[in-house]
Amino acid sequence: MQYEKTNNNPLLKYLSKEQLTELAEVERKETYKNGEHIIRFGARDRDVFVIKKGAVGIWIESGGNEVEVAQTGEGNITGEVNFIIPVRRSASLRAINRITVLRYPYLEMIQLLKNQPEIAARIFAAINDSIAAKNLKTIRGLSEKIKSVPNK
Repeated sequence: MQYEKTNNNPLLKYLSKEQLTELAEVERKETYKNGEHIIRFGARDRDVFVIKKGAVGIWIESGGNEVEVAQTGEGNITGEVNFIIPVRRSASLRAINRITVLRYPYLEMIQLLKNQPEIAARIFAAINDSIAAKNLKTIRGLSEKIKSVPNK
């Protein structure tokens, strides 16, 4: 099914005004200072976040050290894979500057989605869009790197 975008929240972009009102009870607005963790590598939480203002660094563990591998900013969803698949967090997320995020706590979201299958379908469509866009960006980046490797 194809949904129409109704607002600028990438997680809730397909929800009607009435459905947005129901989600407002679950949504938590939080602020973080430069360097503060939003998500920690290895954590088991499953909350999903929307970056409302500012930027975050994405850090992975490599050889016992944390290495920043990417940055993302306003209007992006993060944590959506853990929302779907119960695995440990694969990266840390830290504020690059003062940021504002919208947190959607897993347990509260799941309770609401169990009772509201139409909202669930629309949110999972938005999550699918986010994951597909990230995969496409990664593939394009790898393709560019491969093209720049000299032939021997």
